[in-house]
Amino acid sequence: MSVVQQSTPQTIENLDWAKAFVSKLNNAQLDILTKMYHEHQAAKLQAAEKAKQEELAREQLEKAQREKKESEKQQVQQQAAILELLTSQKPITIDVVRSSTSPEALSQASSSCSEEITVKDVLLGKMKTIYKTSSPANSMKPYRPRGPRERVFFDEHLYIFDKFSYDGKKKFYRCERKNSCPARLHTPCDTDRVIHKVQSHNHAVPFPAELLMYDIDFGKIRNGYLLHVSPSSRVPQSFLTPRTSESGEETEIFSRLLGEKKPVCMQLPDNFNKCTEDEIKEIEMAICQFLMRETALRNEFLNDKKKLPTFFPEAEAGELILFASIMGNNEEDVFQMIKVPARNELSIRTAIQEHFKLPPSRSLMMNISAKINVPLNQQMIDQWKTEEFVRIDVSRPNSWKLFLVKEVE
Repeated sequence: MSVVQQSTPQTIENLDWAKAFVSKLNNAQLDILTKMYHEHQAAKLQAAEKAKQEELAREQLEKAQREKKESEKQQVQQQAAILELLTSQKPITIDVVRSSTSPEALSQASSSCSEEITVKDVLLGKMKTIYKTSSPANSMKPYRPRGPRERVFFDEHLYIFDKFSYDGKKKFYRCERKNSCPARLHTPCDTDRVIHKVQSHNHAVPFPAELLMYDIDFGKIRNGYLLHVSPSSRVPQSFLTPRTSESGEETEIFSRLLGEKKPVCMQLPDNFNKCTEDEIKEIEMAICQFLMRETALRNEFLNDKKKLPTFFPEAEAGELILFASIMGNNEEDVFQMIKVPARNELSIRTAIQEHFKLPPSRSLMMNISAKINVPLNQQMIDQWKTEEFVRIDVSRPNSWKLFLVKEVE
C-alpha cells in the first residue's frame, strides 16, 4: 500500500519557481548544483550507515553482557553445589591402619581402627586426630636409615637427592650440608638438566681431598647438567656406615688409604675431552657468523684491536711522554720515546730538537687536514694524554708539522 502525497497550491508554486530557476542556469552552474546534490545524498547515506552500525554494536555489547552475567550466575551455582556436596554429613569409612602393621596387631586393632567420619570432618582436620587415636602403639616400626641417597656434582659442589615434586615431574636436590646450607636444585625427572637454582651456598667449595673418594670424571661435566657420582670402591664400607667396635681394623685400613692417596696438583686432569680440528673450525665459523650478525659488537671488537698500547699506565697525570718519528722515505717508521719536562709548546719543541739533533725552528704546527694547519697552543696540549704518538714533518725550515697517530694502522 503506497501513500501518495497530495499536492497543495503552495507546493505547486514552489515547484514551478524551482523549474524556472533551474532553466535560467548555465551548464557550469548546473554542474555545481548537481555535485552539491550528490554530496548531500552521500552524506545522508553515510550518516544512516553509521547509525545502523552503532545500533548493531550496541546490540552486540548488550548480548555479550547478558551472556557474561549468565555465565557468572552458572559458575556461582556450581560452586555452591560443590560446597554443599563437600559439607554434607554423608558418612564415609576410612581405614587408618598402616600397611606395615603385623597380622597380630591388625587382628587386635580391627575393631578400633575403623570409624565413620564425614567429608566435612576430613576438611576440618579431624582425620589426623582419628589417625593418632586409632593407631596401635605396637604397630610403629623402629626407625632405620633409608640407605645411601643419590649424590650428584654440580658447579663444584655436591648435592643429595631430597624428594620428588607433588606432580612427580621434577626432582629436588639439596646441598650435602643440608643442615646449614640453603642451596637447592630443581631438575626434570627425564633429564639431568638444571632448570632452577634456589639460593647460593654459604660455605666454600669442597677441597680436592674431599672429592677424592668419588673419583669424579671431570671430562664428563657439561655446563648446566648434573653429574651422578658414587663413592669409590677403594673406600671401606666402615667409613660409609656408623662406626662399630672394630676400631683396630678401621685404623689399619685408614693407614693404608693414606699411603695410597693421590697427589693434588693445580693442573687440569688428562681426562678432559680435547676438541678435534673439525670442531675447532666449526667453533670459529660460528663465532664469525655471530660477529657478522652483531654489527655493533664487531665494530667494538675491531676498535679495540686498533687502540694504541699504553706503556706507562701508572704515570702521573701531569707527565708527558712522546713517541715521535721523523717523516721520511723509510717504509717502516721507528717511534722514539721522548720525555718532555713540562707541558708547554717551548718544552716540546726543545725536547724534539735535542733528541733528533735538528736545527732550531720557530714554531710547531698541528696538522688538521691536507690544507689546514693550526699553531700548537696550550689548550691543545692540555687535552693530550700522558702518552702520545706523533709523526713530525721537518721539511719546512720555519715550522714543524705534528701529525697525531690515533690508532694502529
